[in-house]
Amino acid sequence: MNTLTGPTLALLVIAHSLLADALFAQALDLSPQVYPEFADDDEMNRMEQSGREVQWETIPENKSDINKMGYPDLAGIPGISEDQAMLIARYVDHHRPLHSLLELQVLEGVTRATLVQLSEYAYVPEDLFMGGHLQHSRPEKRGQLLVRFGRALNLHEAYTLSDSSLSAYQGSPDVFLMKGQFHLSPTWQIGLALEKDAGEFWFNRKRPLMLDRISAHAQWMRPMRRLEKLCLGDYQVSLGQGLLIDNASFGISTLGSGISFKLQNTLIARSSPAESRGLRGLAAELRLTKQLRLFVFGSLTSIDARIDTLFDPDGNKTKYLVGKWYETGLHRTQTELIHRETIRRFIAGAALIRSLRGGEVGFQVQSRREPYERSADTNAALRFVPISNKLLYASAFYQYPIRNFRIAGELSLDDHGHTATQHTLLAGLGKKAEFAASLYAYGRGFYAPLSDANGAEGKSWNAIGRGLHFKLRLKHGALLKLNYAFQRPQWQPVSEVSDRGVHRMGLELSAEKRRNWRYAIRLGIRLSSLESSFHNAPDSPTVSEVNAPVDLRMFFEKRVTGSLIWRSHLGSKVTFRKGTQTPSYLIAQDILFRPTGGRISLNVRAAWHDGSGTDSYFYVHEQDVSQHFSYVRYSGNGLRLYANARLKLGSGITAEVKYARSLKLQSSIAGPLQSGAVEHQDDVRVQFRMEIR
Repeated sequence: MNTLTGPTLALLVIAHSLLADALFAQALDLSPQVYPEFADDDEMNRMEQSGREVQWETIPENKSDINKMGYPDLAGIPGISEDQAMLIARYVDHHRPLHSLLELQVLEGVTRATLVQLSEYAYVPEDLFMGGHLQHSRPEKRGQLLVRFGRALNLHEAYTLSDSSLSAYQGSPDVFLMKGQFHLSPTWQIGLALEKDAGEFWFNRKRPLMLDRISAHAQWMRPMRRLEKLCLGDYQVSLGQGLLIDNASFGISTLGSGISFKLQNTLIARSSPAESRGLRGLAAELRLTKQLRLFVFGSLTSIDARIDTLFDPDGNKTKYLVGKWYETGLHRTQTELIHRETIRRFIAGAALIRSLRGGEVGFQVQSRREPYERSADTNAALRFVPISNKLLYASAFYQYPIRNFRIAGELSLDDHGHTATQHTLLAGLGKKAEFAASLYAYGRGFYAPLSDANGAEGKSWNAIGRGLHFKLRLKHGALLKLNYAFQRPQWQPVSEVSDRGVHRMGLELSAEKRRNWRYAIRLGIRLSSLESSFHNAPDSPTVSEVNAPVDLRMFFEKRVTGSLIWRSHLGSKVTFRKGTQTPSYLIAQDILFRPTGGRISLNVRAAWHDGSGTDSYFYVHEQDVSQHFSYVRYSGNGLRLYANARLKLGSGITAEVKYARSLKLQSSIAGPLQSGAVEHQDDVRVQFRMEIR
């Protein structure tokens, strides 16, 4: 396994210090895909956005709250192009409220120079009390309330089965979320979130008159001279490159290449419905000196988990926590209820971070305690790698710019000798090209329960991988991207099948809007190889199987009038396996009506999909007018229709209604349509959002 040893890491830190005067000549804007319609099958909207802190000395009268600015306001800022204004407006509309202008760095074409120009005309209220100098006594926006309700109008047959069926759904199919965040003063913030998943009961039977998930937080900024932030209740933390803890992730990623790069270390109080991802307790950020910061946190949470009785390596029956069932819910079916158990998880940690010129180095320790050991491999019922329920972690991390390069990495280990490491290089090649490379190795038995490295950008634990990314800006606003990633298991159980790894390759060509149109074309290839042999017959031949899905996506957009936009999304995927070809297709048409200055916005889509086989599916982003990143899996042969309407009821008050119908035909390109065989599913969602001033 490729890891950095202690002396090598020390030499890197010394080299960084000697080169501290070097300038980062070019701001790299490697970021998630501009067009959210292109969703990677291994990476599905995994990160919740978190706040970032910027200090502003004063706020001129001509500055506006970025959360209230629309496309016309942004397009009128000198130095901001129409494409940048549209991109920023969409991002703000989806992620409102922003906590810092630095969040916009994840957008394509938004560089540091763009943010500097934007900061002359826009600001974020939370930056006012995150910085050390306040001009106003309170932020302009005092809070925000979000209420979302969803319901399946005609229930799936699983809800209508008899109660004795182990697969029958329990409780209500409704989905509910209420989330509020309020600023009591420039230094005090509180929040509350109530959530119910489909299949759960409206009110918890163990706690009458209470929903299944209740989350609350309080945050106090600068309560003391050295104490920067104090969080009570639910909070999120991201440290280093995210190998140990990263449930408040905010960083740069290159879609499809397996490369990720964390920008800052973060502690933020946040009420969240994510039961298995959250921390609950007390956390603090202290500034010991001008360059030295200390993060301290402790958490005790109760989580619903699946507990299975399996055979341990010695042949004894033992209860294990199954990793892939370690999620929110587990209330839906009788099978889940049988194996469900509420467990307590304790996590405590500390991190010491030293700021350099443009970079940081740090060290962190973390302790985790759970009642059961974890089963890391659930592909086979009786083959797994037991992971201890009592672990002590430590890691060293760094990031630093050297001229037009930036390097970052982290080396982590636990008290059982398991290690994980990741190192990334980003470079600006002139003004038109960018390059990134990454190496990672997550050792056998190493597991960090609050790290997005488990499943992020196609990665997984117990794996060795590498990724390459190249981006070139062409003429006439065109952009060319090339991605390559490889991953293979570091350790495999003794069996008749050996996984030789997965190769992912991608090519993407896109163009910014010119004369009211834009387009993007993406070609992706994923090669996976399995080698089969009989261990009890060494002389038997080895049989190799290659699985190769080829995915082609095309996206076009045309502004017909000032208020009317037409979009077209075309997709084709062909899977080659064992000498056979399994094709699938997707056609989606959108019409958006967004009158300038109007109170109502409409979005209508009609999508047809046709395919069969395990790889014949598409994850498609549904372009709601409020820009929710809602990905829907399109599989089989069918039609999906939906309409979305958003109405501005008043200053800071909006209401939204979405209705969707899915028609699935019980046939595919592999066979003829059966007469009258149509299954339909209707869903409706209502959302209400209010800003409090």
